[in-house]
Amino acid sequence: MSAKRVFLEKKFRDCRFRRYEDRIIDAYLANYNKDLTAMSLAKKAKTSRATVYVHHHAIREIIPDYSRYMLYCYDLEMRKRIRNKDVSMKNVVFDLLIFIIRNKKVFGMFVKFESREPFERFLGRLKPRIMDFCRLPGKSEKSFRILSTEIVEIITEWGEKGFSDKELERVLSDIMYLLKTAHDRLLPIDY
Repeated sequence: MSAKRVFLEKKFRDCRFRRYEDRIIDAYLANYNKDLTAMSLAKKAKTSRATVYVHHHAIREIIPDYSRYMLYCYDLEMRKRIRNKDVSMKNVVFDLLIFIIRNKKVFGMFVKFESREPFERFLGRLKPRIMDFCRLPGKSEKSFRILSTEIVEIITEWGEKGFSDKELERVLSDIMYLLKTAHDRLLPIDY
Protein backbone atom coordinates (compact mmCIF):
# COMPACT_ATOMS: atom_id res chain seq x y z
CA MET A 1 0.00 0.00 0.00
CA SER A 2 1.45 3.35 -1.00
CA ALA A 3 2.12 6.14 1.47
CA LYS A 4 -0.36 8.40 -0.32
CA ARG A 5 -3.10 5.79 0.06
CA VAL A 6 -2.39 5.31 3.79
CA PHE A 7 -2.49 9.08 4.31
CA LEU A 8 -5.75 9.27 2.36
CA GLU A 9 -7.33 6.61 4.56
CA LYS A 10 -6.24 8.37 7.75
CA LYS A 11 -7.48 11.74 6.54
CA PHE A 12 -10.97 10.65 5.60
CA ARG A 13 -11.56 8.54 8.70
CA ASP A 14 -11.20 11.58 10.98
CA CYS A 15 -14.71 13.01 11.60
CA ARG A 16 -13.43 16.58 12.08
CA PHE A 17 -11.55 16.35 8.82
CA ARG A 18 -14.71 15.03 7.09
CA ARG A 19 -16.81 17.91 8.50
CA TYR A 20 -14.44 20.53 7.07
CA GLU A 21 -14.08 18.55 3.87
CA ASP A 22 -17.86 18.56 3.41
CA ARG A 23 -17.87 22.34 3.82
CA ILE A 24 -15.08 22.71 1.26
CA ILE A 25 -16.85 20.43 -1.23
CA ASP A 26 -20.19 22.22 -0.78
CA ALA A 27 -18.52 25.58 -1.37
CA TYR A 28 -16.62 24.21 -4.35
CA LEU A 29 -19.77 22.80 -5.95
CA ALA A 30 -21.78 25.96 -5.32
CA ASN A 31 -19.10 28.09 -6.99
CA TYR A 32 -17.56 25.81 -9.60
CA ASN A 33 -18.18 28.21 -12.50
CA LYS A 34 -16.40 31.06 -10.77
CA ASP A 35 -12.68 31.64 -10.67
CA LEU A 36 -11.95 30.17 -7.25
CA THR A 37 -8.88 30.83 -5.19
CA ALA A 38 -8.02 29.10 -1.94
CA MET A 39 -8.96 32.28 -0.05
CA SER A 40 -12.37 32.67 -1.72
CA LEU A 41 -13.09 28.97 -1.27
CA ALA A 42 -12.11 29.20 2.41
CA LYS A 43 -14.47 32.17 2.92
CA LYS A 44 -17.36 30.33 1.28
CA ALA A 45 -16.60 27.20 3.32
CA LYS A 46 -16.28 29.25 6.53
CA THR A 47 -12.83 27.94 7.26
CA SER A 48 -9.25 29.15 6.88
CA ARG A 49 -7.08 29.09 3.80
CA ALA A 50 -4.62 26.88 5.69
CA THR A 51 -7.39 24.32 6.28
CA VAL A 52 -8.13 24.25 2.54
CA TYR A 53 -4.45 23.52 1.87
CA VAL A 54 -4.34 20.83 4.56
CA HIS A 55 -7.16 19.10 2.71
CA HIS A 56 -5.96 19.66 -0.87
CA HIS A 57 -2.60 20.73 -2.30
CA ALA A 58 -4.41 22.85 -4.88
CA ILE A 59 -7.98 23.71 -5.84
CA ARG A 60 -7.65 21.68 -9.04
CA GLU A 61 -6.84 18.60 -6.90
CA ILE A 62 -10.28 18.41 -5.26
CA ILE A 63 -11.83 16.16 -7.90
CA PRO A 64 -8.83 13.79 -8.25
CA ASP A 65 -8.56 13.53 -4.44
CA TYR A 66 -12.19 12.53 -4.18
CA SER A 67 -11.86 10.14 -7.08
CA ARG A 68 -9.02 8.32 -5.30
CA TYR A 69 -10.94 8.32 -2.03
CA MET A 70 -14.11 6.87 -3.59
CA LEU A 71 -12.08 4.15 -5.32
CA TYR A 72 -10.41 3.33 -2.01
CA CYS A 73 -13.79 3.06 -0.23
CA TYR A 74 -15.18 0.93 -3.03
CA ASP A 75 -12.19 -1.40 -2.83
CA LEU A 76 -12.69 -1.82 0.92
CA GLU A 77 -16.39 -2.62 0.58
CA MET A 78 -16.42 -4.68 -2.58
CA ARG A 79 -13.15 -6.58 -2.84
CA LYS A 80 -14.55 -9.87 -1.48
CA ARG A 81 -17.87 -9.65 -3.35
CA ILE A 82 -16.20 -9.00 -6.70
CA ARG A 83 -13.93 -12.02 -6.38
CA ASN A 84 -16.65 -14.33 -5.07
CA LYS A 85 -17.96 -16.29 -8.07
CA ASP A 86 -21.11 -17.23 -6.12
CA VAL A 87 -22.28 -13.60 -6.18
CA SER A 88 -24.19 -12.99 -9.40
CA MET A 89 -23.05 -10.31 -11.84
CA LYS A 90 -26.40 -8.56 -11.35
CA ASN A 91 -25.72 -8.28 -7.61
CA VAL A 92 -22.20 -6.96 -8.23
CA VAL A 93 -23.54 -4.26 -10.56
CA PHE A 94 -26.39 -3.52 -8.14
CA ASP A 95 -23.86 -3.05 -5.32
CA LEU A 96 -21.90 -0.62 -7.50
CA LEU A 97 -25.07 1.39 -8.18
CA ILE A 98 -26.00 1.42 -4.47
CA PHE A 99 -22.48 2.63 -3.67
CA ILE A 100 -23.00 5.47 -6.16
CA ILE A 101 -26.37 6.38 -4.60
CA ARG A 102 -24.88 6.42 -1.10
CA ASN A 103 -22.18 8.80 -2.35
CA LYS A 104 -24.31 10.72 -4.82
CA LYS A 105 -22.94 14.13 -3.83
CA VAL A 106 -19.42 13.14 -4.87
CA PHE A 107 -20.52 11.21 -7.94
CA GLY A 108 -22.76 14.13 -8.87
CA MET A 109 -19.62 16.27 -8.79
CA PHE A 110 -17.94 13.88 -11.24
CA VAL A 111 -20.94 14.11 -13.57
CA LYS A 112 -21.15 17.90 -13.22
CA PHE A 113 -17.50 18.29 -14.20
CA GLU A 114 -17.80 15.68 -16.95
CA SER A 115 -15.14 13.57 -15.31
CA ARG A 116 -15.64 10.07 -16.73
CA GLU A 117 -12.36 8.71 -15.39
CA PRO A 118 -13.65 7.78 -11.90
CA PHE A 119 -16.46 5.72 -13.39
CA GLU A 120 -14.03 4.01 -15.78
CA ARG A 121 -11.71 3.21 -12.89
CA PHE A 122 -14.59 1.62 -10.96
CA LEU A 123 -15.42 -0.54 -13.97
CA GLY A 124 -11.74 -1.40 -14.28
CA ARG A 125 -12.01 -3.00 -10.84
CA LEU A 126 -14.82 -5.18 -12.23
CA LYS A 127 -12.95 -6.04 -15.44
CA PRO A 128 -12.15 -9.71 -14.64
CA ARG A 129 -15.76 -10.37 -13.65
CA ILE A 130 -17.13 -8.53 -16.69
CA MET A 131 -14.79 -10.31 -19.12
CA ASP A 132 -15.74 -13.67 -17.63
CA PHE A 133 -19.48 -12.91 -17.57
CA CYS A 134 -19.48 -11.65 -21.18
CA ARG A 135 -17.34 -14.59 -22.34
CA LEU A 136 -14.82 -12.22 -23.90
CA PRO A 137 -11.25 -13.47 -24.41
CA GLY A 138 -8.62 -12.01 -22.11
CA LYS A 139 -7.08 -9.92 -24.89
CA SER A 140 -10.33 -8.16 -25.83
CA GLU A 141 -9.17 -4.72 -24.70
CA LYS A 142 -11.01 -2.85 -27.42
CA SER A 143 -14.27 -4.67 -26.63
CA PHE A 144 -13.90 -3.92 -22.92
CA ARG A 145 -13.24 -0.22 -23.60
CA ILE A 146 -16.36 0.01 -25.77
CA LEU A 147 -18.45 -1.82 -23.18
CA SER A 148 -17.19 0.31 -20.30
CA THR A 149 -17.87 3.47 -22.34
CA GLU A 150 -21.45 2.31 -22.90
CA ILE A 151 -21.92 1.58 -19.20
CA VAL A 152 -20.38 4.90 -18.15
CA GLU A 153 -22.74 6.66 -20.55
CA ILE A 154 -25.75 5.04 -18.85
CA ILE A 155 -24.42 5.96 -15.40
CA THR A 156 -23.66 9.59 -16.33
CA GLU A 157 -27.09 9.96 -17.94
CA TRP A 158 -28.57 8.68 -14.68
CA GLY A 159 -26.31 11.11 -12.79
CA GLU A 160 -27.63 14.05 -14.79
CA LYS A 161 -31.03 13.16 -13.33
CA GLY A 162 -29.57 13.21 -9.81
CA PHE A 163 -29.00 9.44 -9.34
CA SER A 164 -32.69 9.01 -8.62
CA ASP A 165 -33.69 5.89 -6.69
CA LYS A 166 -36.69 5.55 -9.00
CA GLU A 167 -34.35 5.11 -11.97
CA LEU A 168 -32.20 2.45 -10.26
CA GLU A 169 -34.06 -0.55 -11.67
CA ARG A 170 -33.98 0.84 -15.22
CA VAL A 171 -30.26 1.61 -14.99
CA LEU A 172 -29.55 -1.87 -13.64
CA SER A 173 -31.56 -3.54 -16.42
CA ASP A 174 -29.87 -1.38 -19.11
CA ILE A 175 -26.40 -2.30 -17.82
CA MET A 176 -27.31 -5.98 -17.55
CA TYR A 177 -28.63 -5.91 -21.12
CA LEU A 178 -25.32 -4.47 -22.33
CA LEU A 179 -23.40 -7.13 -20.41
CA LYS A 180 -25.57 -10.01 -21.66
CA THR A 181 -25.34 -8.93 -25.30
CA ALA A 182 -21.66 -7.90 -25.21
CA HIS A 183 -20.35 -11.24 -26.49
CA ASP A 184 -22.39 -11.12 -29.70
CA ARG A 185 -22.06 -7.37 -30.23
CA LEU A 186 -18.40 -6.82 -29.39
CA LEU A 187 -16.47 -10.00 -30.04
CA PRO A 188 -16.24 -9.40 -33.83
CA ILE A 189 -14.58 -6.01 -33.15
CA ASP A 190 -11.43 -7.60 -31.73
CA TYR A 191 -11.02 -10.01 -34.62
